[in-house]
Amino acid sequence: MKKITVCVANDGCRFDSERDCLAYEKFAVRVARVMKLFPPLPKGKGNCDFENGHGYIQHDAVVLKKVKDQLLDLIGEKMDHPWIKQTKERKNIHPSWVGRLVSDMGNKPLSDAWYRIGCIDKKNREWGQQFFANNPEKGEQRCLNS
Repeated sequence: MKKITVCVANDGCRFDSERDCLAYEKFAVRVARVMKLFPPLPKGKGNCDFENGHGYIQHDAVVLKKVKDQLLDLIGEKMDHPWIKQTKERKNIHPSWVGRLVSDMGNKPLSDAWYRIGCIDKKNREWGQQFFANNPEKGEQRCLNS
């Protein structure tokens, strides 16, 4: 028999070493600190309505840029890729490019945070899913945080 130790992070991700788990959790705190600049997502039944296009969260352009840039900096700490710099420098780059990179990283806090960026349309409105960010006319035109 061989005894195996597994470390489980607060969000359920598993690691073979305590060091890796602690580093992951420390990084997750940094991501959460950035995301606190955003209004919270609707909870309970309101979350399901939100995900189904029944309204949006309006973001301030300055705060949105700050969150996006800080997330890109965190992503840049984990990997070096030209799409990260291009997305930071040019406003018209679709967030799905970096989303592809982040989804391959296996970092749930960062992936969840960047997913929210991908749900924001050209008018800085965050929808409950990326479909409505790309097709805002299909969502209910109701601001949930006014």
